Amino acid sequence: MERLVLVAVGDLELRWLEILHEALPPILGRRCRIDPHAFDPAPAAHGPRRQYDAGMIVEGLAGRAEDAQERVMGVTKLDLYLSVFTFVFGSAHLDGLAGIVSLHRLDPRRYAMAGGRDLLRERLVKEAVHECGHLLGAVHCSQPGCVMQFSGAVEEIDLKASRLCPDCARGVGIPPGAILDQGA
Repeated sequence: MERLVLVAVGDLELRWLEILHEALPPILGRRCRIDPHAFDPAPAAHGPRRQYDAGMIVEGLAGRAEDAQERVMGVTKLDLYLSVFTFVFGSAHLDGLAGIVSLHRLDPRRYAMAGGRDLLRERLVKEAVHECGHLLGAVHCSQPGCVMQFSGAVEEIDLKASRLCPDCARGVGIPPGAILDQGA
């Protein structure tokens, strides 16, 4: 992956894509662009659950890449699930073409937590980096603080850094300047 394409999934304020457009290149060592056309998630809706199938959305987003060097990351405020999980913060296939992250369960207001928009922004960046790590070929990591650790709860996201640990970063070709400092 040389470039990451950021796509709004459903109704989403442009500022969330702009946040990732600014935050991801220095972390991933890859360029980003914003696709001005939103992706329609309607076919992935599961009415009885009031959620959207993340896998179906990821499959649909894969067609947004313009060439073999691009990967696509969708951003949504919809509630997502996968068949094996009641909900997910995001999803991407290992070495895949596309992924998605959702603001829905990252929002501190959902849990009556302090932190507001700053904490929501921080969680969004971490989850986007995590899913991009999967697109680059990184698997879940057991290194404390590595963004590639699995998170089943927002509190676990809060304990992670926004970067891959040095081993994960090297494994997926992230330039050394973007590698998490061990002391951080």
